[in-house]
Amino acid sequence: MFGLIVFGGLFLYFIVSIVIIIAAVNWADKHGKRPGITGAIAALVMFGWVVWDLIPVYAVHAYQCNANAGFTVYKTLDEWQQENPGIAETLSPDKLPEQYLVETKRKDKVYRYPNGDELTAHFSDFEHKVFSTARFQPRGNTARIWLNQRFIRESTREKYWHIVSRTDERIVDRKTGDILAQYIDFGASTSLYNANKLSDYKLWFDARTCEVGPWPKNRIKFNGFTTSIDNLGS
Repeated sequence: MFGLIVFGGLFLYFIVSIVIIIAAVNWADKHGKRPGITGAIAALVMFGWVVWDLIPVYAVHAYQCNANAGFTVYKTLDEWQQENPGIAETLSPDKLPEQYLVETKRKDKVYRYPNGDELTAHFSDFEHKVFSTARFQPRGNTARIWLNQRFIRESTREKYWHIVSRTDERIVDRKTGDILAQYIDFGASTSLYNANKLSDYKLWFDARTCEVGPWPKNRIKFNGFTTSIDNLGS
């Protein structure tokens, strides 16, 4: 309903703007002014407030992509294994902490750690034999995905400025808190899904990521690092 009101309002504003621009051109022509310049000024005033943020948003997005986005490895898996000998061989995505099991649902199992951390494991069958994925309860706006007994993948998406958002994904050692790898990306796009404010309807913003093209190399590198974590112990 809100979307229909917004689109209706924008359409009405567009019609009113056209009428005002035509009136400004006619006024200028009647009073010996320059109709072209007068019409351009009227158009700039009427449409400028709608798209005023176009240039600064893309400028901020481009700067952040160049300065702060990318993929970083703080500790390789070889280095981690040297610091933790014999541990990698024991890790597996489907080795869940059964000692902390507190509830069994139709296709889920819920585990609660002594520190209060809660893990929900999802299965593809009702017998809980085909493991699918597991997630820890979010911390604020940070999603936390179980990779194995030692590692999690954290993903945080937050507003940076106006409609520019920052995505921060990390591979974290749960025992030490060390970050092994990190992927940072910036987006400046809108979506009608759950749109609840005027800026959500500015569909001309479409800078969804810093990586242009079908092969986002930094995303591929981060996903590859994650896959290497998944394959530990196999």
